[in-house]
Amino acid sequence: AHLESVVQFLATHVAVDISTIPQTGITDEVYELVRRGKKVQAIKLYREITGAGLAEAKNVIYSIG
Repeated sequence: AHLESVVQFLATHVAVDISTIPQTGITDEVYELVRRGKKVQAIKLYREITGAGLAEAKNVIYSIG
């Protein structure tokens, strides 16, 4: 949430419309699951949010932790 507010602040000051930037699906909840070592649950949640396949979701989750 903090990073999102920082991005919004910066985007406002450089006149960038961030609504056109695709969302990553890496929510605070996904980060928290990874931080707690629950990568399988993080992968499942990431797939629910994004519709990504298993291999893609696994790559994303393992790349963040």
